[in-house]
Amino acid sequence: MSRFDAIGQLEPPFYLVDLERLRARHAAIHEAFRSRFDRVVLGYSYKTNYLPCVLRTLHAQGAWAEVVSDLEFALALRLGVPGSQIVYNGPIKSDESIARALGLGSLLHVDSLEEASRVAEQVRSLGLEGARVGLRVNVPHPEGEGHRRFSRFGLTMKDLERAAEMLAVVGSPPVGLHAHLATKARSLEHFEGLTAAIGEAAKRVDPEHLEWIDVGGGFGFTPEGFPGRDYPSFGEYAERIHATLASVHPALVEKTLVIEPGMAMVNDAVRFVTRVESVKHVGGRRIAFVDGSIHTVKPTRHAMNLPTRVFDAAGREKRGHESPCDLVGYTCMDDDYLAVDQVLPPLDRGDRVEIANVGAYTLVFKPPFIRARPAVYAQEGDRLTEDLPEESFEAFFTDFDLEPSR
Repeated sequence: MSRFDAIGQLEPPFYLVDLERLRARHAAIHEAFRSRFDRVVLGYSYKTNYLPCVLRTLHAQGAWAEVVSDLEFALALRLGVPGSQIVYNGPIKSDESIARALGLGSLLHVDSLEEASRVAEQVRSLGLEGARVGLRVNVPHPEGEGHRRFSRFGLTMKDLERAAEMLAVVGSPPVGLHAHLATKARSLEHFEGLTAAIGEAAKRVDPEHLEWIDVGGGFGFTPEGFPGRDYPSFGEYAERIHATLASVHPALVEKTLVIEPGMAMVNDAVRFVTRVESVKHVGGRRIAFVDGSIHTVKPTRHAMNLPTRVFDAAGREKRGHESPCDLVGYTCMDDDYLAVDQVLPPLDRGDRVEIANVGAYTLVFKPPFIRARPAVYAQEGDRLTEDLPEESFEAFFTDFDLEPSR
């Protein structure tokens, strides 16, 4: 079954996940870093998209789980991920989840001095000396100003030394270092600076005692047919990270390298298919209302028009004179624009609009606002399966008391 067959067969709106593309992307990222480092752990960033079919596919390929909350940790365990293959990040961790992570042998990255104290107490009280604890390094933001000149995450060099001492006292000196900061540029220079900060942090602890170096995510990737975004290749990222670590301390390149790709992994593996509900001409502009919204397509509210194709109700691609069109959503918000001045063929009520590159953050950011969650289908060759049904009225209001007033 082609993707166009699926568009004609299924009732929009829905998401369509390309599992073959997802597997290929995992292999490309892993192989690029494996060519520079002897030991590589790819911890997929759960927060980017935790569709069941996405997670199961990546874990079957060998990806670990990178989680930032109790919720995501529980999800990884429910999906059968061994605790020893979970990377636990985030600025807020409950005492219960810390104890669970330590007991299961997860890679736990401490974010603050307060958290270091709580982790040390858990290690002491549970008798878990030698736990797999790492420290997150605070780094300056290359694109930030004012209150955002530095990342709000991680430990300064001074606090990092104090945290390391707290952990050493209870028999669990830090065995890993972590830094992550996503930027718009996603440049090699950014990763060079971030990696150099990890190298500087390594001087504050015992570099020989470290087991892993975690450079986080934030890698760029230019999807096919999406010009205007020229990011480095995965191989170039790997080479720059390797070179920077080697220049700071040669022993660091011998550690296990942990990476946490999210957007670069899953973004172009998912498409959103919606239906044209009406077309207006207002103030000289062509405006097409679709059964989707900025929440379902680009919740981060970037200004880019995503690659878009138009099909009739039977799934046949539409041709004809193309002209600028604004795609707008179902909400009552004036800024609900999925695209502005996108050059598209003629549009009629009932047409299908396929919008590509929507795998990152769309499902996890979608709020319970006006419309329930669309269905999700996974496609693999000619096989099409429903991963999540369209959210029902009952599920949408499951915790509401809907009994009439008496």
